[in-house]
Amino acid sequence: MIKESNYNYDANTKIMKVMENMIPRFIFNGAQYTDIEKVMANAYDRKSWYNEWIKLGDEYEKLAKKSEEESFFISAKEYYLLASNCYRTSHVIIYQTNEEKISSYKQEILCYQKAAKYFDGELQKVRIPYKETEVSGYLWKPMNIDKPPCVVVIHGADSTKEEYHTFNEYFIKRGVAVLIIDGPGQGESILFSNIHMDNNFENVAKATMDFLQKREDIDKNRIAIAGQCMGAYQALRSAASDDRFKACVAISPFYYLESWTKESVPMALKKMVIHVYNLKGYDELKEFAPTISLENVLHNIKCPVMVMHGSKDVFVEECDAEKIMEEIKATKKFIVYPEGVHALLNHFKESRTKMADWICNIFNEK
Repeated sequence: MIKESNYNYDANTKIMKVMENMIPRFIFNGAQYTDIEKVMANAYDRKSWYNEWIKLGDEYEKLAKKSEEESFFISAKEYYLLASNCYRTSHVIIYQTNEEKISSYKQEILCYQKAAKYFDGELQKVRIPYKETEVSGYLWKPMNIDKPPCVVVIHGADSTKEEYHTFNEYFIKRGVAVLIIDGPGQGESILFSNIHMDNNFENVAKATMDFLQKREDIDKNRIAIAGQCMGAYQALRSAASDDRFKACVAISPFYYLESWTKESVPMALKKMVIHVYNLKGYDELKEFAPTISLENVLHNIKCPVMVMHGSKDVFVEECDAEKIMEEIKATKKFIVYPEGVHALLNHFKESRTKMADWICNIFNEK
């Protein structure tokens, strides 16, 4: 459990407001609304937030084990997924690497992998060579398809590959495999291997594509890439550097990381960016942010691209999204949700359905 001395309580009100704004994300990633209500009623700071979600995770993990003992394997899968999600939500409030975050993330992984035994299709833990190390991922293949097409999914900077289960299901249900990785600065890479983010994610994507090209159980000619938030920025860079990607979807991409340093962006997010890029503080972030951009990149994309944006996104202005579309010269589709927030969390179902259907349509044309 988190110790009280670990945190500065002057920011309690602000951090709890950030968590309240993230409720749609928690729900669409698999949390029960009644659990969220329970936690919101009892949590008042980082410590209590973490501890309340850990307690719920422990309860669901016990129910999962009991269901397995009684051979109720569908129930076991559902309880393990709930437990994994609770452990994930416990540490979403922690932006630095520490003992509590590592501990709860290990539980998140453990429960997710136990749930995976009962998934439709096959989920494999994979390790992809990258530079002098490796990045971890899951290759999830749909049932009864020998060589399915595949989407490489790039998650957000503060996300984990386990958190994207419901996102990935949109592809699995349509007969498309998913390879999702914890790239530099994400999940296992930063928490277990201390690998921080840089501005060359396309090198990771190339390694991922090389990995898929060597497999005999994936259609090598039908591989796409999709991402949201930071992952959307990285997906666009990756598509621009590797013509082997046949389609690209970017949900809420930024053009300049500098847009995340605005006063309207919560300090909690800025602290997260500082950590994943291994910066010394906010002053260094302001100097560093302009170097992270899509400038002189997008014209290199050859595959069809879909970009989605919400007009009420406080991180990415619509003019930036329009600039992205203007500089893409390939076949492109731009979808704007006038009431949409960042990552289109208030249009989750509709936007992810459009994403998956559009990619499937591209695959069917090949």
